[in-house]
Amino acid sequence: MKNLAAEIPDDKPVAMCTIGELRAVIADAIGNRKSSFPDELLTAEQIETEYHTSRESLKAAAGRGEITLVRGGKRRIMAYRSEVKAWLASRPVAPRMRKAESTGVNIDPIDQMLARGELRAMKGGR
Repeated sequence: MKNLAAEIPDDKPVAMCTIGELRAVIADAIGNRKSSFPDELLTAEQIETEYHTSRESLKAAAGRGEITLVRGGKRRIMAYRSEVKAWLASRPVAPRMRKAESTGVNIDPIDQMLARGELRAMKGGR
């Protein structure tokens, strides 16, 4: 494989480099190496404290195949930090509708029913 980083002259301005040349320089600088630290194995208690996720959620995710759990001694459940982060990042959050706050001012009865969720606003209304 040809080393593009070695072919770029030292006096060439960065603004004149192509994307491929910049990628080659960066890859050469970091050496395309993996982290020297192995992925950390966390216990269910550590995951619960750090990521606010219960042991039951971990077991359910493992049952769905979303995360791999490792069984340790004394019935201890563990998971790799990178898998926990990837799993949490993959979980979408559905926004919830907030109820209207009362201001103490008399509100139209229809607006009150809308705020309680008893009615829905329709398109084309005012």
